Amino acid sequence: MFESETKLTKQVAELRDSAIMKQLNWLVSRELIVIVTSGPKLLQRDSNGQISYAEEIELRVKDHEYIEKLEVENKKLRETMENIKGLFGEPK
Repeated sequence: MFESETKLTKQVAELRDSAIMKQLNWLVSRELIVIVTSGPKLLQRDSNGQISYAEEIELRVKDHEYIEKLEVENKKLRETMENIKGLFGEPK
């Protein structure tokens, strides 16, 4: 029974991964998400001649920088509103 449970768990994980990949592909193909990579970086070569490398990969919303700019502006506006409320007091 253990083997069948392991097989079922593996199938469920594969279905989940497949569904996630389809959705990611849809988002990337419409340029709603952008894949940003650092490019591969050679880390080391071991005694057997095996090379290891690393690569940073990030998924970003297309308008990531614009969203961050809006967040900063919103924070400033909230602070300004709080200062104005502090000057005039809260309405009762």
